Amino acid sequence: MAGNFWSLVPVAVAAAVLVIVLVRRRLGKGPDKKLIALGIAFAAVGFVMLFQDARVYRAVVAPYYQGAYRTVEGPVEDFAPAAAWQNPRESFTVNGVEFVIDGEAEGYFGYDRASISGGAIHENGMYVKIRYTSYDGINVILRLEVEDAGTTPVA
Repeated sequence: MAGNFWSLVPVAVAAAVLVIVLVRRRLGKGPDKKLIALGIAFAAVGFVMLFQDARVYRAVVAPYYQGAYRTVEGPVEDFAPAAAWQNPRESFTVNGVEFVIDGEAEGYFGYDRASISGGAIHENGMYVKIRYTSYDGINVILRLEVEDAGTTPVA
């Protein structure tokens, strides 16, 4: 399941600033107030982003492990493939339930591989079984199984 890698960047920068401050102190240099303020700012942004990710995780992934999800299966219909690498967004329906895969949308912790980047769904008529939940108006794919002559589930 995809998550939001970028929320870790501000925390990493804040940790780097903390290391720099500690090294400066060890070398006998006084604390640099601007550097400390920068570290605090990055830490605050990072923790807000991590809190948001935790909220989404609790709303999307945790219910999956508790069995609180919906299941739909059938042939893929209305498949609209991604147009280009710059916009890897595609959509399809299964028994009237619409799914949108957006390879650029991070942070939903769901299946996010468009066909253009090797995703499992690439044409109408493919028989799939999808376990999903709805979050923020989007049907998030939690588990995707594609039936293909004896293969195993994809995600």
